[in-house]
Amino acid sequence: MPRILVIDDKEDNLVSISALLRSNIPDVEVITALSGIEGFEKARDESPDIILLDIKMPQMDGFEVCGKLKADETIRHIPIAMLTAVHLDSESLIRALELGADAYFTKPIDGVELSAQVKALLRIKTAEDALRQEKNSFEERFNESTKSLQKREKYYRSLLDSISEDIMVIDRNYIVTDVNNTYIKASGLRSNEIIGRYCYEISHGYDKPCHLHGEVCKLMEVFKTGKSANARHTNLIEGGSTKEVDVLFSPLFDDKGRVTHVIDAIRDVSDLIEAQEGLQESEERYRKLVENTENLVTQIDIKAEIFYTNQMSKEFFGLDAQDCLGQSVLDFVHFDDVKSTREKYDTWLKSDADNLTFVNRVINEDTKETYHLLWSSSRHLDEAGNFLYISSIARDITERVRAEKALAKATEITRRQKKEAEFLAKILSDSSQPFAAGTPDGKLIRVNRALCDLTGYTEKELINDVTWNETLTSPEWEDTQNEFLEKLFTTGKPQQYESEGIRKDGSKIPLELLMH
Repeated sequence: MPRILVIDDKEDNLVSISALLRSNIPDVEVITALSGIEGFEKARDESPDIILLDIKMPQMDGFEVCGKLKADETIRHIPIAMLTAVHLDSESLIRALELGADAYFTKPIDGVELSAQVKALLRIKTAEDALRQEKNSFEERFNESTKSLQKREKYYRSLLDSISEDIMVIDRNYIVTDVNNTYIKASGLRSNEIIGRYCYEISHGYDKPCHLHGEVCKLMEVFKTGKSANARHTNLIEGGSTKEVDVLFSPLFDDKGRVTHVIDAIRDVSDLIEAQEGLQESEERYRKLVENTENLVTQIDIKAEIFYTNQMSKEFFGLDAQDCLGQSVLDFVHFDDVKSTREKYDTWLKSDADNLTFVNRVINEDTKETYHLLWSSSRHLDEAGNFLYISSIARDITERVRAEKALAKATEITRRQKKEAEFLAKILSDSSQPFAAGTPDGKLIRVNRALCDLTGYTEKELINDVTWNETLTSPEWEDTQNEFLEKLFTTGKPQQYESEGIRKDGSKIPLELLMH
């Protein structure tokens, strides 16, 4: 159900505009405000779909209200149509548009024009809401993933940069002869609780060497070959728990070249392993995010040749991702947009800007359908500042473009209709025949001078204080009038009949009425 906020300091204007909206737009909910201040507050509280805003109001006029609405991040996306009792001059129109207004109406408002403009604004609002929700949802998921990756990378990089190795010196009998303070601190043991004990006892809790437990013993291999070796072990730590470590075994030789001791340089890699698993999970989540998004994601080289694209290439290019590799992204651009797209890229790559945003059209080679895409491109450089590649995310805005074209067409139609209505209104206003326009309940919304002269009422009194049924029609003629009104609404054809009216001074006048 569309919700429309009408802001006008005249109660009668609010009533008439609300009636027009309800008669032309099914299921519309109309919210009203009698001042700019009240209207601004209701816009924030109610978050309507469209705001109809009168320009001429006391305290805070329509221009100031429009500026405040567009300055508020929570409601600035709501379309605003300005209302004015006179045709806007170019300066006022420019001011309204610069403040963010999307349309304007001149009072008295034509129902056809109002309906067309409001429906067009509602379509654009719906499309933009969907795009904004899609964009926000994607950006939120993308930012969360990016922040998580950055946080993990920073943590693990800091961990790896600050880690120090534990040193243990072991003789040929597998007895520990020395350790450094880092090892002592890491193990939670005192020096005399380590030195003199078997390495396999300290590191693994075994009662005999590792090879007797069916494991490969790199330490024994180094003693035999005299060559360094690497191994990953599960080592005991304080409290009986374990940790994963990488060990570099380096031989120490005596004067005769015989290996007498081996230095174990032990690096705790428990956090590294966890980090690798976490990064793999994060990379997998990111890959799934990119593959499952409804946006087209591409990476191209300096020649504009695609070396990565997600599955949305099938939707927009008409080819599977694998079939797009090696092709120029310009091959899929609409032939009328190729030159401008190439010029945009060339100009951007010669500038210092990191990002480029533009719109072009692409053609699906399979269906031949044309899509309007909004591209957001970023270039990537190496540490020396050399170009690596361009990554892009393209969002489908075809429906938005179509809506904008529809709005432009509707605006042109309503402009012509308005001019025709103004021309007709001038003719009727200058006519010597009494004329009135009103609502089905008898309220008058437009009269001419001839009717004022006939009835003795002023134009303001006829529009604001008088109803045709209750005041201008003699009681004995009400049934006749209602009968012809019913025929008018039933058949849609003009009705002509005789009646009797009442002037302001109470005198009666015979009338011949023609209703349309």
